[in-house]
Amino acid sequence: MKGKIQRFLFAGIKLVLFLSSYIPLIFILMMQLIKASVNDQPNDVKISLKNMRSWLYLLRSDYFWYVLLLLLFSIILCLILYLVLRKTKSTKNLESSLRIKRVNNINSNYITNYFAVYIFPFITLNMTQFDGIGTVVLLTCIIGYVYIKNDILYINPILNILFKYNVYSAEIEENNVTTEVILLSRKSRAKIKISPDISVHKIGYNVFIEL
Repeated sequence: MKGKIQRFLFAGIKLVLFLSSYIPLIFILMMQLIKASVNDQPNDVKISLKNMRSWLYLLRSDYFWYVLLLLLFSIILCLILYLVLRKTKSTKNLESSLRIKRVNNINSNYITNYFAVYIFPFITLNMTQFDGIGTVVLLTCIIGYVYIKNDILYINPILNILFKYNVYSAEIEENNVTTEVILLSRKSRAKIKISPDISVHKIGYNVFIEL
């Protein structure tokens, strides 16, 4: 039973972490849709926050509703991620302890990787056109497979921006064997070094999240 709960929890965490990692890209898409909506307005309509006619054209635009749906989707993803992280912390029967021998903050490294993998391949695409959307879907599927298959769960700026998780490369000792792992923790590196014994959940191969 414990194994089934663990597998189900891991699968849910991986999926939610992957989808939520695309929230910054979703906001880029929203900006493109807003720009397309503005460009579609008649030339005689002055774009202004005080211009009621401008707002009416915007509200009648399909692009506006796409933006609204994407915004709602992003909010729901953040809420689900919050609930998943909360559930992870409350599942005490899956808890384990680690002794940290060495720890390094790698936030800057993973942010660089994030932009290289998630943003740069898409930023030049026109995601308001069919071919752009098709390319995004294809790349997302490929990246998603690699992301989940290789447990690259920590490449997600939302974890740091909204939930204050730092990403660490750490050496742990188990049964007199030293292993290098990825640790997600809200603690600073200094606090981890002071208190090296921590309670964690394993959410992927050599990927742990501190409780």
